[in-house]
Amino acid sequence: MATIFLIVLGTLVTAGSVYMVFQHRQMATWPTTSGQVIERGLENASPVENLRERYRAHIRYRYTVEGKTYECDRIQPADVVGGKAVVQKMLDRFGDEVTVHYNPVNPSEAFLMPLSSGWGWLGLATGLLLLIIGAGKLLLAAD
Repeated sequence: MATIFLIVLGTLVTAGSVYMVFQHRQMATWPTTSGQVIERGLENASPVENLRERYRAHIRYRYTVEGKTYECDRIQPADVVGGKAVVQKMLDRFGDEVTVHYNPVNPSEAFLMPLSSGWGWLGLATGLLLLIIGAGKLLLAAD
């Protein structure tokens, strides 16, 4: 049963990581435009009050693509959540004018900071390792 679990988990992690690497590489080629920050702040992201406080960065910006104006609130493709000082430091990196990376197919989809594909590559290596271990256990059990 553990062998099947390793193979299934390895397959899921590998597939998800391949998708993540592909998406991050594609997003890295999106065009950019200037945008103006219209609001920013920290939101409490702690699910329960007794847990360590976590904060979510909140920033809203306006930008124009081909004469049409859009508003978005994404810093990165994934939410930015962490300790108060870390998230505040990230918000402080943005002035009133920002560079917006937008999807050329759907300009309403945008973000301020492209992600590194490093996490995707790490996930891919982990998924492949799980698959190799699972396949090895399966082969050894067949002997």
